[in-house]
Amino acid sequence: MRIWKKNNEPVARKGLRRATLHGRSHEELIEEALAELADGEPADRLGVWLDGTSQQSNVPGSSFQGLVWDRENNNDTPREWRALAPQAVLPSAHLIAGAEIEIQLNKNSAAPMVGVLVGLQKVVWVPIEHAGKLRGILMAGVTAPQRALPKEKMQSVALELSIALAFETERRLANERREDILLCNKILAGLEEGASPANLLQEIVESCLTKASPGAGPAASLENSAGAVYAAIVTEQVDSDSTRRIFTMVCAAGESEPRHSMAEEAVKELSRRALEARRTMGIDLKWSHAGQTLLRVVAVPFMQKESGPAAVMLAGFHPNNASLSALERIELRGKLAATVLLAERKRLAGMSDERQAKSLLEASTDAIVMLNAGGEPSTSNRAARTLLLTPELKGRSSGEEHGSLPRGKHLSEYFRVRDREKVAAWQRKQIGLSRTEHESLEAELEGGARVWMHSREAGLAHRAVTLVPSSVPRSEEESRAQAELLGLSEWLDQGVVVYDAQEKIRLMNLRFAQIVGLAPSEVDDYKTLDSLIARLRSHSADPGVFAQHWLDLAKRLDGGEREEVHLVRPAARVLERASRPILNAQGERIGRIELYRDLTANRVFQAQLLQTERLAALGQMVTGVAHELSNPLTSILGYAQRLLLRKDAEGDFGELRKIFSEAERAGAILRRMLLAARETAPERRPVSLNQLVQRTIDLQRFSLAAERIRLEMCLDAQLPKVVADAGQLQQVLINLIGNARQAIESQNSGGTIRVRTQHTADNRVRLEISDSGPGIPESIMARIFDPFFTTKAAGVGTGLGLAIVLSLVREHGGQVHVTSPRGSGAVFTVELPVAEQLGTTEIDSTRAGNQPAPVSESLAASLSTNDALAQRVLVVEDEPTVAQLIADVLRDEGFEVETLLDGRDAPARISRGGFDLVVCDMKMPNLDGQTLYESLTPARRALQDKFLFVTGDVLGAKTHAFLTKNRVPHVAKPFRVEELLEKVHQVLQTKDSSGVRRVSPLRKSTATTG
Repeated sequence: MRIWKKNNEPVARKGLRRATLHGRSHEELIEEALAELADGEPADRLGVWLDGTSQQSNVPGSSFQGLVWDRENNNDTPREWRALAPQAVLPSAHLIAGAEIEIQLNKNSAAPMVGVLVGLQKVVWVPIEHAGKLRGILMAGVTAPQRALPKEKMQSVALELSIALAFETERRLANERREDILLCNKILAGLEEGASPANLLQEIVESCLTKASPGAGPAASLENSAGAVYAAIVTEQVDSDSTRRIFTMVCAAGESEPRHSMAEEAVKELSRRALEARRTMGIDLKWSHAGQTLLRVVAVPFMQKESGPAAVMLAGFHPNNASLSALERIELRGKLAATVLLAERKRLAGMSDERQAKSLLEASTDAIVMLNAGGEPSTSNRAARTLLLTPELKGRSSGEEHGSLPRGKHLSEYFRVRDREKVAAWQRKQIGLSRTEHESLEAELEGGARVWMHSREAGLAHRAVTLVPSSVPRSEEESRAQAELLGLSEWLDQGVVVYDAQEKIRLMNLRFAQIVGLAPSEVDDYKTLDSLIARLRSHSADPGVFAQHWLDLAKRLDGGEREEVHLVRPAARVLERASRPILNAQGERIGRIELYRDLTANRVFQAQLLQTERLAALGQMVTGVAHELSNPLTSILGYAQRLLLRKDAEGDFGELRKIFSEAERAGAILRRMLLAARETAPERRPVSLNQLVQRTIDLQRFSLAAERIRLEMCLDAQLPKVVADAGQLQQVLINLIGNARQAIESQNSGGTIRVRTQHTADNRVRLEISDSGPGIPESIMARIFDPFFTTKAAGVGTGLGLAIVLSLVREHGGQVHVTSPRGSGAVFTVELPVAEQLGTTEIDSTRAGNQPAPVSESLAASLSTNDALAQRVLVVEDEPTVAQLIADVLRDEGFEVETLLDGRDAPARISRGGFDLVVCDMKMPNLDGQTLYESLTPARRALQDKFLFVTGDVLGAKTHAFLTKNRVPHVAKPFRVEELLEKVHQVLQTKDSSGVRRVSPLRKSTATTG
């Protein structure tokens, strides 16, 4: 393929595809594309334009660069035609759509007539797209409108150019990745070789800058760089008074004008926001360099204050060069800079730690020698040199480095000849010992002094050997101070352990031994931290972690720490451990102290409080459920009884009697639930212990049977009452039965619980609860009533059950005894005094059986007259079925009944008068029974004596107080028909002001329940 220049000399072409494979520049791609379009029967004018770089975007005003071929002038076309702004030729919507556009150009055409279109009659535009962006455009035009345009060839060339641009993009990305990898390797290698951190950071920021790619044009400036015109690393620190932030430039590279812009307050604010948000942020700044109006600045935070001064990577871009790819490369360089800064900070910290370690070593009063892997002394303190060096050796080591012993001499060589082999063998053995193992050796130095040697691992195959003279006389003052310190520690309620600088135990009080499970006789057996850890590690659920954490705590010398320690043996405990260094007058660390506080009781109290709140919520829920169930049970019970009373009914009543009987039983269960769930202040009154036992057993009978636990009761029928709070006494029963239940469950084979009551010869009431469990070991018998003492697993018991039993029984003037015959379970005996006076009775709201009190014969006889005047009754009940039941029962007895389902209608209806009795529910929405009762006007106040309340909440504290205070008759839901009628006629038996007894006829209502 040939294309002619101005001198008409043919130039050989490689072809567009081959140029793509060789990665040619945009100029060469344009020439090859123009040559292919000009081959054959070309149009009169051809044009090929491409964007400057792969980062060019479809923004208004951006222009493409290219070449124009003209049939008459060949390549001798105006230079201004080489630049083309697509938006000036066609609307952006048409270009982005990606389809070819053909335009007829004439004097009536509305299309803009740019220079490249001059003299043409018809033109077609073909866009070049890549990755959803307009990357270039092809043009072909003819001077005669009837001539055809090479659309198919243009589409083919556009596709090849799109592939070439995609290939260029992938090649560029691959080069970027390669350059990034090379940069990372270079920086990491520099760190390993000890290169200057400042030079490494400077190299990182310089790699962010734009580098022109030869042959790609002035705009193609991202090759092998991050595309920035300026880059910098700044650190942020807060001044001493914590009020002002100071930004410090660590290094920078790039053009000088952006550097001034980067120092503006806006960039400092950008850095501050990026650090606070912990993410990359950016802003646009005004900048006039090279015709640009904006400088896009991004801030990439790569270090936070937790690891030292915060640091930010800043970079400024031309708007056309700011891309996601460039931002990712800046972030990568931020991470590299973070690696360099962290490495430098660690190096400085290591140097500081080394200097501090040497200072501590030199300040120690104990003789310490650091040995290398070969067993030779590498470092020693003054005390060690004084102890080891003889006058001869002191003269020999005068030229050695300060703080060291003569080089090349093994530690064993400082001892007597007879002990050297023993010392060398001891040293070899230390290498195989773990960090928690410890072994000491006594030997004689060349100078004649005998010392004890203690070895400890010091990291990196080094060991620290402490030399302690065999006999160090203690002064009288030191002995007295030690005794005073020990006496003071024994007065504390906290465990105390004091260590010296070598982690040898100087003091341990008995309280520490008690809370960690050591016997008092063991206190003096442990002399070092290692030996104490070896003894107590088995008390933890994870011995390895427990031991390692304790050793790490001893190594941390930077201040005090506070943490929790969990022990599982010999009893589960939660301890708080506080560790503090002990300093001398010069501020030097000479030891440390550990304080232990037992948090177990606090945690149990918190758990018990939470459980109490849950039980209170459960009690409220049970009360609400029982109240809601009482209404349907009342209807079932009442209508079942009415069916049984009907004389015209036929058939077998067996099934109906079962319904009636089961409804009665359900009602009794509801009352027991209400009694067990009520919250009332403790109130002592005569209580039947047998009834309380029966009620408590009924609540637990099902769950006991489900766990294969048989229940046997032997109750004294002549048992007198006791003066007690029924709720507290029931708590005693629940705790004792629950304790027996858990004892039997531990055997996983079922068992028996026996409950017995008895009136003793000394006029006391005795309650015995025994079980067939494993019994109580004699070793813990004396502690079972202690608060928080439990032998159960964590989460099963709190250790308060039996303590509560003992407390409540003693409050009632009673006693608790426990026996545990070998192999016969446990027997708990509770003895309570008999009530002195039995005349006081309480409201019987629990009905000890399923049979209600029958209507008295005298009352039934007095109600059998038929000549009484009809009575009018108002029934106020929000439950329709219960209201209808009461109305039906009263109408059967000859009453005139009116019902209201809303309590708010009752005051107006009562005010009109004419009612002899009001039957009212206690709990109703909007207006309840108590409010209705208290709202009666003075004119209707006499009707208060004709009120009969029906309620399912008779055991509630508020309801009970109202009924007792006003002495208002009531019927507890669910009720029998005869119970309701008996109460109705008891109210109506009272005489009115005229002295006339008004009684309605009543059929004798007796239900046969079989």
